[in-house]
This record gives sequence, C-alpha cells and structure tokens, in this order.
Amino acid sequence: MLQSTKGAAFECALLANEALKHYVSIHNRIFSEQATVTSFFRNLFGRGTNFEALLNEARSADQLWQNVDTHVAGCFGAFRDDFTQAERDFFVELLAWVKAVKKTTALLCERQEALIRKANGESLSMSDYQQIERDYERAVESYVRLGSSVQEKMEKLSSASY
Repeated sequence: MLQSTKGAAFECALLANEALKHYVSIHNRIFSEQATVTSFFRNLFGRGTNFEALLNEARSADQLWQNVDTHVAGCFGAFRDDFTQAERDFFVELLAWVKAVKKTTALLCERQEALIRKANGESLSMSDYQQIERDYERAVESYVRLGSSVQEKMEKLSSASY
C-alpha cells in the first residue's frame, strides 16, 4: 500500500495515463484499419479488415479501464478520510474522468460488435450505425473535456506543499 495520500494520487494518475495511451493506440488502429482508402482497397482485394481482431483489442481496452476504475475507486476509498481538500478534489475529478473513458471503451466495443454483425449479414440501418457513432464521439468529447479538469487539479496538487 502506498505511504501517502499524495503518493496514491500520483500513482493513480500514472496508471490512468498509461491506460489512456493504450486505449488511444487501439482507437487509432481501429479507425486507421476501418475508415481509410487503404482499408477499402484491402477489402476489395480480399485482404480485408479483421473485425474480430479489432473487437478483441477494443475489449482489452475496455477490460483495462474496468481495472483502472476499480483501482482508482479503491485508492479513493482507502484514503478518503485522510485526503486534503486538493487531493479529494483531484480524486473526484479523476474518478469522473475514469468513468468517462470506461464508458468510451464500452461504446467502442459496441461499435465494433455492430460492425461485425453487419459484416455477418445482420441488419444494421444507417441511422442505427450513425447513432452508435454519435454516442461514441460524444463519449470521446466528454472524457477529453473532463481530462482538462483532471489536469488542472493535478497541477494544483503537484504545486501544493505539505
């Protein structure tokens, strides 16, 4: 267990930052594999996108963020009574941001599952697909917006002296 409340805050922030890098790399890979001219030509010549592999990557990001959520919530619970106001403010923002990224990864999985169903011949209307895309885009916008607030709280916490 960590020795200090500030240490817990920094450790959780680093964990979340590493998990964000992982998610972003998966997001980028999925969108570069599925939504480009190159992917169109690969599909045309029979070397198409492996939707199942991309779904598995999305699921790994989703599982990672479920674990991050559990860890950050556990740290918050373990130190709740010992936090300074700055640490408490940071953790409240961090928890909201973690939940927003976790929602985003779940929606990425939903998106990939819908594309697989469509590729397997199941019906998926354009409006249903567009709704999935809008939900995902809103989730990304939400976690980005919350991330700015987390960054501000982290900067305040970093500059606070004990």
